[in-house]
Amino acid sequence: MSPDELVEEAVERPLWPHLVVGAFPSAPRWLIFYDRLLGVLLKGASLIAVTAFMLILGIVVAGVVFRYVLNDPLTWSETLALWAMIWLVFAGTPVPLARSSHYAVEALVVKFPEGVQRWLALAVTALGLLFCVLLAGHGFWLTNQNRAQIDPTLEVPFAFSYAAVPTGFALMAAILLRNCLVVLLLIRRGQ
Repeated sequence: MSPDELVEEAVERPLWPHLVVGAFPSAPRWLIFYDRLLGVLLKGASLIAVTAFMLILGIVVAGVVFRYVLNDPLTWSETLALWAMIWLVFAGTPVPLARSSHYAVEALVVKFPEGVQRWLALAVTALGLLFCVLLAGHGFWLTNQNRAQIDPTLEVPFAFSYAAVPTGFALMAAILLRNCLVVLLLIRRGQ
């Protein structure tokens, strides 16, 4: 096998393929429902991320044209582009997480037997879940604290931009909860 074929195979196959949403063989009904719900939420997150990206593109081009061609800068363009960037990041991050396509260092983990890999997957996923739950909770608190504060350029509450944090982390927590449950099912079944 050539080095290029090895790279292609490694890219196509995530380390723990059972952690990919929708890839669990002989799944219980509740897991199929949960996967469908996550699929809908992930499509919504993808739509938000793509919309935010297109908005950034349009705003930046319009800002440059208005500032340097028409000599009449848009006062709101930078703020709106920043808010769109925040939503792009926090709505877009759960999508590769659900596909297990984030970067992973596998050099040590692959040396363990598959059973140990499952326990390591459970530990890492549970820690990620805890982190996401804590940040989602703090994000909800922060969003609530900024409900009354209004952005002067857009005249919109700052809570709108802050809401991206709990939204993104809550969706990542839902994905990681699903992955923890799948690993527990696989360990229970002895797979």
